[in-house]
Amino acid sequence: DPPKVDPPKTETPARPTPKGVLSTTGLIGSPTSGANGGRAWGVDWRSRAALFGVPVVHVAFGRDAQGRLRLAKGIIAVGQFGIGVITVAQFGVGLLGGVGQLILGTVTVAQFAIGSLLAIGQFAAGYIAVGQFVLGYYALGQAGWASALWSLTRHDPSAGAFFQRWVQWLNWTLQ
Repeated sequence: DPPKVDPPKTETPARPTPKGVLSTTGLIGSPTSGANGGRAWGVDWRSRAALFGVPVVHVAFGRDAQGRLRLAKGIIAVGQFGIGVITVAQFGVGLLGGVGQLILGTVTVAQFAIGSLLAIGQFAAGYIAVGQFVLGYYALGQAGWASALWSLTRHDPSAGAFFQRWVQWLNWTLQ
């Protein structure tokens, strides 16, 4: 009997990924090679569109080839750490606002929310603060400190009137 010969193996050439599109390499949890022995992982994606050199959208998670944590920086920043006009991050700064675990900005929604205008969160600090523990000028929470506070132990009439207007506005808006 003649020896069996396997057919030649052909490799499918990798398709180039267009700029501004996520590829399957470097996605969250995928090890990528780097100068640090393969410690680079995560994703670092920027939109092609930019404003004053800043990407409109920047998504960044994980670590770079040097083992440093990636930081999302864009008009819209999304990542574990982010800085942007609008930020969605575990820890972030949003010029207009953000959502996450610890967020600083103008309008924030987070577990630890610090907002110059509005903060909503378990721990909220801002001119208007809503949460479990609050610090602000107008505050609504279980406990806290404010010039006008509505809480379990304090019912400031000016806080009641302020938040009642918001409830009426929301009720009208949602109908």
